[in-house]
Amino acid sequence: TKLGACDVLAQNPSTAVVHCGHGNGTVTLWSPALSTPLVKMLCHRGPVGAACVDPSGRYMCTAGVAADGTGGGGGGGSGGGFKVWDLRMYRELHAYRTARPVTNLAVSQRGLLAVGFGSHVQVWRNALAAKAKSPYLRHELPGSSVCANGRGLAWRPYEDSLGLGKADGFAALAVPGPGAAHYAALAAHPPA
Repeated sequence: TKLGACDVLAQNPSTAVVHCGHGNGTVTLWSPALSTPLVKMLCHRGPVGAACVDPSGRYMCTAGVAADGTGGGGGGGSGGGFKVWDLRMYRELHAYRTARPVTNLAVSQRGLLAVGFGSHVQVWRNALAAKAKSPYLRHELPGSSVCANGRGLAWRPYEDSLGLGKADGFAALAVPGPGAAHYAALAAHPPA
């Protein structure tokens, strides 16, 4: 990529384009057919800490690890946050604040956004197309924390379940409404 180490990867499920988050705050979009990125977006002032794309391919969420209004860390503050981007116009739609820097993001089949930071997990409903006022659900992991580098949260397809990778193991969180009610028989991997 010629942009240094890339610790954040996310794939657009609609187009199969790979989104790479870099240490300089940019997110590059890659197709295997080209040797240069399709798009370079400056998303944060510091390193990108997490990224995800919704199933429709319209929205991307990113979290930074430096203080830029939604990144956390530097400048004396310990807060964090994440941003929602419109991939049709490559512009920022919303910015959300969290108590600590966000390390994990995941979007469900029906658009619920899971956000992990420290020992906290938040689930946001209707937070992509429009700005939500507060989380739909909050969960605390007492004595533990969500694993970093995007490996801590994953939605189970067609189920109302969020998998939590923790520092001391694994847990499942029941969340009403994130999975599609009926699976498509022509899907690549329908549930057994």
